[in-house]
Amino acid sequence: MIFDMAAGVEGRPMGVKAIATWLNERGILRRGRRFSTGGVHDILTSTTYHGLHHFNRTDSRNGRPRPPSEWVPFVVPAIIDEKTFNAVQALLQSRAPKRIAPRIVNSPILLAGVARCGHCGAALIQNTGKGGQYRYYCCSRRLKEGPFGCKGLRMPMDKLDGIVIGEVTKQILQPEHLVGLLSDYLRTALEREDRNRDRLRQMRQDHKEAEAGIARLLELVEKGLMDAEDASMRERLVNLRFRRDELADQVSDLTRRLAMAEPVITPAKIEKLALLLRDKLHHGPPDLR
Repeated sequence: MIFDMAAGVEGRPMGVKAIATWLNERGILRRGRRFSTGGVHDILTSTTYHGLHHFNRTDSRNGRPRPPSEWVPFVVPAIIDEKTFNAVQALLQSRAPKRIAPRIVNSPILLAGVARCGHCGAALIQNTGKGGQYRYYCCSRRLKEGPFGCKGLRMPMDKLDGIVIGEVTKQILQPEHLVGLLSDYLRTALEREDRNRDRLRQMRQDHKEAEAGIARLLELVEKGLMDAEDASMRERLVNLRFRRDELADQVSDLTRRLAMAEPVITPAKIEKLALLLRDKLHHGPPDLR
């Protein structure tokens, strides 16, 4: 589920903060705890999910991380295919703060990094007047080079923001258009539910196999056919327990999601969604807008 959200399987790709918020708002826990952005990032970057787990990553004596050269790789059944995993890594890297200027990532300006000058194509940036009392969008080239660099004029920020929001509202948030969008969502949701039920059956089977594998190893130890201190046996036991616990968490999460009611589109819901989106576009925080 988390990889699907990050990869945008159900729509627009979601960042780690948005994923953590989505999970926490729905009461989905991981081993009894709420999700954090760091926790989501750790899941999305863990190679274990696409088939390669590493042991010996930390020093058991002091808890300090060991260098990668000392890690012991171990092949495990893949939960996420390599193509999806690599796509998510690329998206995470593209969103890294060092790749996107912090002034754009954290900017309170609605069109930061988006709006361009209609005359020269340079970025529009904030320009203020009367000690910051008024804010404008202004061509960055004109600010740097003067009127000889570009003849573009500045525009009040509220005015341009209002034009953009108005067009979005007019083109997208009309009920007839939302019906089409929500119909696509409903169809996708039902298809996703079918896939999830297949995944749930497979995960339950894999969970049973992991438990059976643990039982077989313990039985061999009890019969004296395998030494309890044997390094390879202990490694296999740790791996199977890890696999079992991860599958138990995934089965629990997926079962809860499938227990939710099927989405139903009604005129009242469409109007409510349109009003909510209009309000968020006009008054929501910059990152949401």
